[in-house]
Amino acid sequence: MKFKIICILIVFVLFKNNAQTFTPIEFENYSPLWTRISTTNKLPLNVQGYEIEQGYGNAPLVIHKNKLYNVYNIVNQYYDGYYLEAINLTDGKLLWEDSYIGFQRNARKVGLLPSIKDNIIELPIFAEYELPDFPLFPIWIHAKAEKNSYDLSSGIKIDSTSNIITDPKAKELATYYSFIQNKFRSRLYTEGNNYRYLINKSLFNSITQEGLIQYESIVLAPNGLILDSLGLDITTKYPVSLNHLINLEDQSLFSFSISESGQDSTYVNQSYYHIFTRDLKILEQGDLSDKLPKSSAYSYTISYTDLSTFNILTYQQFLNGDNTLNYLSSFDRKGNLLETIDLRPLVLVNNQTTSNVLQSTIIYEDNVAKILFCVSKLENGKNQFTFYKTDGMGGYKQVKYFVAKKDLKKNIVIRKMYNIGENVLCLFNYLENETQTNPTPVWPSWIMFSGKDFEIRTDVNDITFDHFDIYPNPLSNQLEIHNTHNTEGKMVIFDAFGKNVLSLNKIENEINVQYLAAGIYFVHIILQNGVILTKKFLKE
Repeated sequence: MKFKIICILIVFVLFKNNAQTFTPIEFENYSPLWTRISTTNKLPLNVQGYEIEQGYGNAPLVIHKNKLYNVYNIVNQYYDGYYLEAINLTDGKLLWEDSYIGFQRNARKVGLLPSIKDNIIELPIFAEYELPDFPLFPIWIHAKAEKNSYDLSSGIKIDSTSNIITDPKAKELATYYSFIQNKFRSRLYTEGNNYRYLINKSLFNSITQEGLIQYESIVLAPNGLILDSLGLDITTKYPVSLNHLINLEDQSLFSFSISESGQDSTYVNQSYYHIFTRDLKILEQGDLSDKLPKSSAYSYTISYTDLSTFNILTYQQFLNGDNTLNYLSSFDRKGNLLETIDLRPLVLVNNQTTSNVLQSTIIYEDNVAKILFCVSKLENGKNQFTFYKTDGMGGYKQVKYFVAKKDLKKNIVIRKMYNIGENVLCLFNYLENETQTNPTPVWPSWIMFSGKDFEIRTDVNDITFDHFDIYPNPLSNQLEIHNTHNTEGKMVIFDAFGKNVLSLNKIENEINVQYLAAGIYFVHIILQNGVILTKKFLKE
């Protein structure tokens, strides 16, 4: 009996020692401010063929009061799961987490963009149900809206609507397509006790040869009954080949679409953007056709959006999977072209998908919007990341070059980039070789870089950084100015479009900004010697 117990212990120890250990990405000769991966024991590593989806266009995350609330969704043919985490952006520490793993053959749940109301965070959930007993693969034909509510500070689940019975007359949210597969055209939000479901379709008129982008915004009760429905139709001159929706920070949406006449010698394309509210009121719109590079060989995608700017990447993709980056263009909210940079001198290797090759964000230096972008590639067995910064006039230079340490990780790519205060937050995905699952799951790793390492010289120069600070950022009602040297001067607050929204004849310690609309603002501190210092803040 004693011998058997010892054998069992030996087997257990061997298994324990051979268990896969997942670690954050590390770089050769460089240490970032912090790096982390999610809690791996919350996700089913023994499930084959899943991927943690975190593309830029479908980014279910909220940054609130220097904390990141982020959702991962497991993409799998038959199984499902979502993972919600709260991260302190100062040190990258996990504050709390929640996860759901489902193994039902005919159902799955997708966690979407969280929303924060007072001290509660709500996670809308799109619950899909497939056509039963279909012999080949799932057809996700029925769906309903659900939500979980959590205490923002502790992560304790306060409520869940998963037990609410769907009314027989309820709206079926998805018909003959999966939410996952149609992620760029569907959105689900919480509105009080109700939901708002927003979808869009790209249609074609065979008689006029025109295209049609059709939006529908539906308010649903918890039991799925329709309370209100609104529509918006946008006609395009040619058939629609691309239409993406991106969530913005102020709960509006950004839409980018391309319509094309064909691929022959008479090829013409039109590029449009629209910014509208969730109930389909258009705030801004424009035609970018004469502002983007044109060619029948070019494709386009959104590289970055915020409340005041957006970046469009122009690239070329070939049948064998190779691609070439061509141009990166930055626009303001009014559709004015800020700068276009020529990416063609950058040499990329084969077999890199465009969404994995380049990510960008916007930084502000001397009140000029500039692009910070990263190109990732695998060459000579090394995962390499080169960061570039533009000058705001079409030129750019390399500011940092990293090589990931060669361990069990492979296919490391950058998926997102955000300017967080003085620093830069990036999300990387990678495969980690191991033996428990085949194929290996795609794994995420958040990394915070110091802006100084990228030669980011924000509008806050040394005097501003040493003598002034504003907080909280983001803020809701009260802006506080920390003036350590009691410097005298004046203050002006501008919105993202340069409009003066407040002027003060002295430097105040507290300013009530409750009346300001949500968005990005700049505080100009004008010293008596004529020096102008600037800080940026986000009004929620």
